[in-house]
Amino acid sequence: MPMTVLSRYRAHIIMFWPGYFFGTLALLVTSITEVLVPKFVQWTIDLLTLGDAPRFFVAADKSASLNKIMLFF
Repeated sequence: MPMTVLSRYRAHIIMFWPGYFFGTLALLVTSITEVLVPKFVQWTIDLLTLGDAPRFFVAADKSASLNKIMLFF
């Protein structure tokens, strides 16, 4: 049976699947952090200047709210 390009590609993917899996996972994590890091910075600045933060991060006082944001950052 002749080896086609598709069969060679599949064999290569099957042989090196951990590298492809973790590489894809790393790309997804990088993409998510590209969006979330500026948002966390915005929430931190808003908390420090206006005293306002998303409900999820609101705690008893401003310091506790800031700690909660930094924990997720």
